[in-house]
Amino acid sequence: MPARRTVLRQLAGAALVPVAGGAAWTLTRDPAAARAPWRAAGSTGDARLDALSYAVLSANPHNRQPWLVTLPAAEEIVLHVDLERLLPMTDPFGRQIVIGLGCFLETLAIAAAAQGRTAEVTLFPEGSDPRALDARPVARIRLVEGAARDPLFDAIPARRSCKEPFEARRPSAAAPPPPRSPRSRPPGRGCTRSRSSSPRCATSGPGRMRWRCSPRGRSRSPST
Repeated sequence: MPARRTVLRQLAGAALVPVAGGAAWTLTRDPAAARAPWRAAGSTGDARLDALSYAVLSANPHNRQPWLVTLPAAEEIVLHVDLERLLPMTDPFGRQIVIGLGCFLETLAIAAAAQGRTAEVTLFPEGSDPRALDARPVARIRLVEGAARDPLFDAIPARRSCKEPFEARRPSAAAPPPPRSPRSRPPGRGCTRSRSSSPRCATSGPGRMRWRCSPRGRSRSPST
């Protein structure tokens, strides 16, 4: 593996590529294929496929797009996780992947509502393993007639990752945010695993984690 300094020197040399080279890159690698799903979303004429065409545009961890879908019956969608797209080193409990799948389901429901259909979602219909995601379905979705259009639908194609700098000003003191109790704060740097808890991720219902406060910070605790 090359040393860090060697890599930095190579990157510095690459930065000196003439402008003409950059123009050639643009002409030969125009990301039209990457933009195609955004342009084609909602154009299939099938309620399920239209909803799915928006769902695949959802935010997801590290752009893993960890979803697999089957269409077993009319107006029915079954969502699975692609086990080859997990992040075992950085996300051993599958938390980020589950959040991405949740974004997929939420976007699908919003897109279905724009077509006048309600997405009835059953999570983990065949059960789940609290230690890890597996091949069982993550959700079963039925589209039924009747739904109001969600105003967030128009924002789906406009979603982007904001890389703009933060404003260099202090937040207004006129309306400070309400204080948050220790239980309502999300787990952070002070979180440690309880010595009495099992080595697996403790859950409180499918896909949920419960935390308790302790003198050393918060720690995972088994659900009761």
